[in-house]
Amino acid sequence: MNRTSRRKAFTLIELLTVMAIITLLIGILTPALGAARDKARTTAVRAQLNAMEVGLESFQGDEGKYPASNAVFYANDINNAGGNLTAELNNWEVGIETAPLQGAHLLVDALVGRDFLGYDPKPTVAGTYDRWTPTNARRSPYIPVDGVDVTSTDKPPEDAFGRLVTANVGGQSLNPQPSIQGSGATSLLCRVFRDKFGWPILYYRANPSATATTPIITSLLATPPPNPNYGNGFYDGQDNAGFTSYPSSPHKISDADQELPFVAPPGNYGTVLSNKFAEFIRSIRASSYDTTVAPPAPAPILNPRPVKSDRFILLSPGKDGLYGNLDDVANFQVLSNER
Repeated sequence: MNRTSRRKAFTLIELLTVMAIITLLIGILTPALGAARDKARTTAVRAQLNAMEVGLESFQGDEGKYPASNAVFYANDINNAGGNLTAELNNWEVGIETAPLQGAHLLVDALVGRDFLGYDPKPTVAGTYDRWTPTNARRSPYIPVDGVDVTSTDKPPEDAFGRLVTANVGGQSLNPQPSIQGSGATSLLCRVFRDKFGWPILYYRANPSATATTPIITSLLATPPPNPNYGNGFYDGQDNAGFTSYPSSPHKISDADQELPFVAPPGNYGTVLSNKFAEFIRSIRASSYDTTVAPPAPAPILNPRPVKSDRFILLSPGKDGLYGNLDDVANFQVLSNER
């Protein structure tokens, strides 16, 4: 007598239970996987900044100085053009007086060249020499160009607020993505490096002539930039104000285009600096404090000093695309209770 074996099927309750368990596991694992992915990207951004640091040190070895993050200083000695700022800026193809390139643009120029053919150390000579002619003799790029991520030549860069547009900085209309002025590349927009999250990497060079009495950031009221006196502090937030200070979408360090009122030591700067950019780059260890103030009151800052005071700052906004937050990735440790 043959007995037919019957295969037992899953009941509806069992199927729903399995589905619930799978859903629960996905809910538990997805954030962990996302956090791991973000951590890996942050590590990759640090590797990007490290490579740029090496390239900037090599540039310093060739030039005897780091590339300027301010267009006027990048154009070297304004007396070369008889004090004509516009002419001198045009000589080095770093914008015009009312729309200079930002530090982020000048970083690309120095490390790989805006056309990826390398840095050209010669100024433009009208009618005879154009820095952006492909046949010019160039220096080899200071970082490998293979795999480097930059913004496109036809679209402005983006941050967490969306695509950067024409901004008003220091009372001027400033496009943070100006065109190259040279005849060899008039159609190109100036690129900036992008981090692994897709956001622009900013570059600030420390003032090479800074002394012990130099303010942490620009304090001298200047005429609209660029200006021969522009950048009298250790750092100048206006070097990248087109990326941090445009009015429609200000970042945490959106007052980087505002000067810091100078109070000569032993004046009281206050426990936290009034300028967010100055506070953001302040070195806790290097700054001095008024130790006569009795606890538990916080000791006021007497002499704020910046990080990397003899070199430069590289800054990525991190995952959120907002400059000035604790998730920023920089070539220094971001520390503050105010951010």
